[in-house]
Amino acid sequence: MKKLIALFIGILLVMAAGCIGGKTSTSTPTSPSASEASTSPTVTTASTTSATTATTTSSPPPKKYTLEELIKNINSIEYFTFTDNTTMALHLILEVNGTVMQRQNMTFEFEKRAYADLKNRIAETNTTTLVYPEGGKASSRQVAIGDTIYIEANGMTQEIENGTLANLTWNYNPVSFALLYLQKKPEKTEFVNGTQLLYYRITSTDLLKLMGSIAPTGKANVSVWNGILELGFRDGKLVSERTMYEFRLIMDINGDRVTETGKVYDEIHIFDINVKKNVKVPKKSVKV
Repeated sequence: MKKLIALFIGILLVMAAGCIGGKTSTSTPTSPSASEASTSPTVTTASTTSATTATTTSSPPPKKYTLEELIKNINSIEYFTFTDNTTMALHLILEVNGTVMQRQNMTFEFEKRAYADLKNRIAETNTTTLVYPEGGKASSRQVAIGDTIYIEANGMTQEIENGTLANLTWNYNPVSFALLYLQKKPEKTEFVNGTQLLYYRITSTDLLKLMGSIAPTGKANVSVWNGILELGFRDGKLVSERTMYEFRLIMDINGDRVTETGKVYDEIHIFDINVKKNVKVPKKSVKV
């Protein structure tokens, strides 16, 4: 089983080197408590008594931006930086010759910090992968130059011409993904702590793409459902995305069958919009 887990982590390292962002779960806002008037101490003299009362004024409600205004603001983004924290909790079943040999609960955490230059199609993602309860840990760096992907891991750099990874990088990054769904009418909108939130159901096609960014799905039978996307805007600017979905993945590895059923939660925070940064491209690499 340890050998299987090691293989699974190794594949995840390559697949989750950092191509995506994405978006999630709904949150219920709590209404702010009503402002209370405060009363100053009463001042008493021999002949008169006076009291003063301080008054408060409520802040105006935040502006609700239209979809057209949000799309216009997103289209103005050329460079941005973001953090992306993903948790994949799953139940894993190992079958050998049709007999269940082991069941295990596992959790994978992917901590990413990324920068994307949409104008020149240059991107960099640093990823740390943690595995519980095994305690496994791996780090990687991915650089995308157009459709060419460089992956640095375990002291080696690989150069990959991979259309799938390039598609994830340029079409499923947080900005491009938000722009894709803003073309549609949200199922729900609300304000939470001054942030305008829009909620969408994620299509099965897009869920499969998102799943493919963190787990090996090439030769697997994959089912995905219950995908939710939350887009967060403050003053009309994209600041956050959250996604949540469920999945089932069945793989045959060296004659053994592995079935994984679980949930994915992904939270992204976007900052340094239109702040251009330098990306160091690996000089030496092995082309695969």
